Amino acid sequence: PIVVYEVLAPGRSRSRVDVHAEEGLGQFVGRRVELDALVERFNQARLSSGQVVFIAGEAGLGKSRLIHERRRRLEGEDVTWLVGRCSSYGAEVSYLPVIDLLKDGFEIEESDNGPKIADKLEAGLADLNVDPEHVPYLRYILSAEVGDVSVAADDPQLRKARIFEALRAVMLTVATDRPLVIVVEDLHWMDR
Repeated sequence: PIVVYEVLAPGRSRSRVDVHAEEGLGQFVGRRVELDALVERFNQARLSSGQVVFIAGEAGLGKSRLIHERRRRLEGEDVTWLVGRCSSYGAEVSYLPVIDLLKDGFEIEESDNGPKIADKLEAGLADLNVDPEHVPYLRYILSAEVGDVSVAADDPQLRKARIFEALRAVMLTVATDRPLVIVVEDLHWMDR
């Protein structure tokens, strides 16, 4: 006999950091220097001095566990934590980790359709008081109903610039209220 499962709906992909959180891992040992470096970078970011940290190493080295430990130690603090993922099969998908970050931030599920994505995005942007001119570009990369047909007709370089302007506006708005941590896993798979 074999066990058969029925697929009910697409689910949100989970990061290795999320998986670590669910596994109830044992005590974290032996990475004090690296963890202290992450703490120091976060403290500098908290003082409005933005930071970028790359964690690189061989598979199985504990990169995701290190990030999990940093996140765990921030529990109870007012921090926005967004996770985006790159993947080998998504290397040709433009903006894949950015799309993932936006879905994480606006609680968009894989099963959400265009109108539902648009509703969640617009509600979240309204809460943030982000300029409405950015909405069509964010809707465009989320494959929601754009509303403004000129976005698809824009010159690709102009559209790209406006997408990045919109992303910048959202991230800066979020970061003005509290520290913002953006984690992009497997960056080596990112599209050019």
